[in-house]
Amino acid sequence: MMHKEIEVYVDDMIAKSKEGDDHLVNLRRLFERLKKYKHRLNPAKCTFGAKSGKLLGFV
Repeated sequence: MMHKEIEVYVDDMIAKSKEGDDHLVNLRRLFERLKKYKHRLNPAKCTFGAKSGKLLGFV
């Protein structure tokens, strides 16, 4: 499921991009892949459009 724009660690995924328009494309690719393999996301644990944030305790 890996793309250069998607990082996965155990059960965490990050779709990253430098431009907002690219981010929407990357999210669409991620969602299409999740749907293809019948994976689901927990909306309560999702964050979209964040400029930065912590992953595994690192910014």
